[in-house]
Amino acid sequence: MKQYKEYPATHSMSTAWYVADEDGNVAIMDYNDNGPVPWGIEQTCIEELVFGHEEDYKRKKYLRIKLTDDQIYDLLESSKDPSYDFDDWLFDPIVQIDKGQEKEFIKLLKNRDIENYLCVSKDLGLYMIDCYRCFEDKVEAIHQRPLKYSSLHKMLSSNMILKVYNKKNFYINDVMKDSIVSFDYKFNSAPYYIYKQPYWNWMLAERINIPEHPVKLDQFPEALRKRVHRVPIKFDECEKFQIAEWHPCEFMTNEEDDKYVNGCIYGLLPLTDGNEAYILRSMDEVDFYQYCSEKELYHCNKCTWSCASCPAHFFTDKPTIMTIVSPYSKYNYEKNVTSDIIVKKSVIMPFLPIIPKPINSYFTSIDEAKKVVTTRMLENLYLRNYKYLEDMVARYNPRAIIVDKKAHAALQKEYAMDNHVLKIAGMEYPLFFESEVEKHREELEHMAELPYRGMVFPHVISIEEMQKIEKERHD
Repeated sequence: MKQYKEYPATHSMSTAWYVADEDGNVAIMDYNDNGPVPWGIEQTCIEELVFGHEEDYKRKKYLRIKLTDDQIYDLLESSKDPSYDFDDWLFDPIVQIDKGQEKEFIKLLKNRDIENYLCVSKDLGLYMIDCYRCFEDKVEAIHQRPLKYSSLHKMLSSNMILKVYNKKNFYINDVMKDSIVSFDYKFNSAPYYIYKQPYWNWMLAERINIPEHPVKLDQFPEALRKRVHRVPIKFDECEKFQIAEWHPCEFMTNEEDDKYVNGCIYGLLPLTDGNEAYILRSMDEVDFYQYCSEKELYHCNKCTWSCASCPAHFFTDKPTIMTIVSPYSKYNYEKNVTSDIIVKKSVIMPFLPIIPKPINSYFTSIDEAKKVVTTRMLENLYLRNYKYLEDMVARYNPRAIIVDKKAHAALQKEYAMDNHVLKIAGMEYPLFFESEVEKHREELEHMAELPYRGMVFPHVISIEEMQKIEKERHD
């Protein structure tokens, strides 16, 4: 149950995610404002991951981890007696119920003023409940009684709730003093290994908790297991490590130190062994200037920020599915918070990465571009610059292509699209409309799991190798 609204995780936001080691132990990595974050991670916090993962809030789909009793109690503060003035009713408390009244309790959970709930342990009678709507004044509700006829009032009046617990607070603060980082936190134990990425990304993520009752990967449901990032280390033996060494991540760097190789950006980071290397951080850096049909008209020497940029969205560095959209299509950030194998194996590619500004116009964002460049003008721009998309399709050589309505309208002016086949860049690709994904899910998932067959880009380049690449380029 979410405490915060979902936004895409970037270098300027906090988040947390699961990691598993060679022995199947599970850690949660916590990141705050800087440092590497794997592609496709949503904004969340440790507290929202400890019992499982909310896949779909609207449909109340929750992937629950099968925790042992010891692991559950290791996530909770000391119990309190239920009372009307318990000051944390608004923060998804965990209640222990009278199992003799379980049937009546479950019935009350179905009421509209209980917005969401989670069975933490049926054997222990533990439930997490969202009873926010049971209070009238939401601002001051932490000090108020619930509404007289609310579900929570009925639960308390009938003595259905025996005990109430707060979840432990896993907020971790990092402090730098005399070039040494330290961590400030209040929890004393947890069933997960917990690593904290300091704000300063030239430092490695550091272990701050070793569990007495470690959670194992086989306790995760299969769908949630797909979300977990694997690393070739043992958490017991590894006090610090670099997640970006093994998984494509977004991270901040000193742009002057960035290196561009084959349309990719590499940033300098420390490795787990203490050495430094250049690590892939973006594959969306193919220079559009070489394709742009307007550069001579505008007398440009290079692409600049005065034109609107339409970035691609990568979920993997080896995409087997390509979704082609219009630069004007709204990107659905909820795709970040799913275990959908089609999404996780995808690149979402606009058919134009840059919208050149028309003469006597000026814009720097897509919203500003929409006011000047009509859909028809955008399609005509695409027809003058279609070679870019052809090269991107050839670059990743996906197993299947998905198109949205706006992209289909533009592409059909240049390519034949018969019998769910797109002929582009000298190749034929299975073609699906975005609205057909669920209908063809089994077929698309099979294609998504096939081996990647596009260009392969090195994930880590040593300093020596990068110097050699640059020397060869200059020669």
